[in-house]
Amino acid sequence: MLFFLVGCTPNFSEFDERLVGTWFSDKELTLHHIDKASITKDQLEFLEKNLGELGFVFKGTKSAVVFKSDPDLPIDYEEYQLISRTAKSVTLRIRGDEITLTFEGNCFYNIVFWGYREYSCKS
Repeated sequence: MLFFLVGCTPNFSEFDERLVGTWFSDKELTLHHIDKASITKDQLEFLEKNLGELGFVFKGTKSAVVFKSDPDLPIDYEEYQLISRTAKSVTLRIRGDEITLTFEGNCFYNIVFWGYREYSCKS
């Protein structure tokens, strides 16, 4: 009986096919969903200047950060762990942090430390 239970345990070292590819932050979509009253003027100016630059590449159980302004940088992949997945989201552990990515169409968002949804869309 114990063998059967162990055999049914999900393998969280798997990856989710929906993530595979390159995703870049989407300035327009992110700014559209931000409650401007919930962040400072300096934070908004920072976001208006920098959103759209950061990207993520997912390949199997590895991920990397990339930048649009410097596409020739070598990609340094790190292992991530799939913690859970639903029809609408995945939760990953990357560098000890848990992050939930919620899918909307060709994009996903995560709630960042300033409390807003940052959208990234597949390129």
